[in-house]
Amino acid sequence: MDLFPKVFIKNYKPTHELQLAFLTRLHRLLSIGYPLMPALERTKWEDRFIKLADTITQALTAGKTIDEAFELAAFHPHIVSHLYLSRTTGNLEESINKAADTFRDRIFYFNKIKQITRYPLLLLFIFCILLFLMKQIVLPSFSSLFQSTSASSTLVLFMLLVDYVVYLLVTMAFIGLFIVFLWPIYTRKVTTNTLIKIYQSLPLCRIYIKAQTSLLFAAHFSSLLKTGISYYDIVQEMSGLKKQRIISFYASYLKEELSKGYTMSSLLASLPFLDKKLSSLFNQDASSMHLTKDLDMFTEVLTEEMKRRALRLVTYIQPVFFLVLAGFIIFIYITIMWPMYELIKTI
Repeated sequence: MDLFPKVFIKNYKPTHELQLAFLTRLHRLLSIGYPLMPALERTKWEDRFIKLADTITQALTAGKTIDEAFELAAFHPHIVSHLYLSRTTGNLEESINKAADTFRDRIFYFNKIKQITRYPLLLLFIFCILLFLMKQIVLPSFSSLFQSTSASSTLVLFMLLVDYVVYLLVTMAFIGLFIVFLWPIYTRKVTTNTLIKIYQSLPLCRIYIKAQTSLLFAAHFSSLLKTGISYYDIVQEMSGLKKQRIISFYASYLKEELSKGYTMSSLLASLPFLDKKLSSLFNQDASSMHLTKDLDMFTEVLTEEMKRRALRLVTYIQPVFFLVLAGFIIFIYITIMWPMYELIKTI
């Protein structure tokens, strides 16, 4: 029974859009009263869902949990983490709905960034080709032409500047390749504590990770608190979120410290990637019901704030990109024309 999922995961990985569509369809079927297995069977009415539904159904039949079944079907770790908590909450429909909502926002902003950067990246690629041709063909030709003139020193200076620009672009390309291909591999090899220290040293990354971690922590804590279990049991469950390493690491720390008698509010305030406002919610002498409402409201407010930040960042990306590209184009123009101007002055 385990053979099919392994072969499936090796040869097929659903797109993010397909994963979201499947979650939306499954949630719709569950919300109108279908049990899980019949709901999975009815998702196969759409051909694009057949492979996903078959893999999940076979995994569940083989005794896998719902999060393990979705992991075998190559769903995103973000989705798997939400489904993991449904083991404790017992509310699969709500977990799927939350996973779909947060994943939808994630897809929207990533697609927005790709859409905005596609054209500038194409122009940058063309610019790199032009810069390479100028370095290898145009400037050496000028060098032999101006060798005996006073413009030769100016040309040498511009050739050095072109070299520096080329080295800069190559360095940026290597950094980009490292982030895209090697960074995920590197993060799997280092400890979570080391990863947290790295994130803390990167200002923009630190802001994003802190907001995301606070949002997920509050959402998960609220979902588990609704079941009526204690703080200790909640963090014990959250420590099993291996796909969300920082939250799992923090939950393990909280579990250990709570057993020593420390309060939740003081512990949360000491964690760098959790918003200070989150710890203040636990300072209040409120019932679990009121704390759940506060956490839900905090999640909603933080979600809106992250949306505003993301949209603001997206609106800045393209103008900055074009401004940098315009500077490079002006640099090429000056590099070609200035030596010619110097030559004309000698005639």
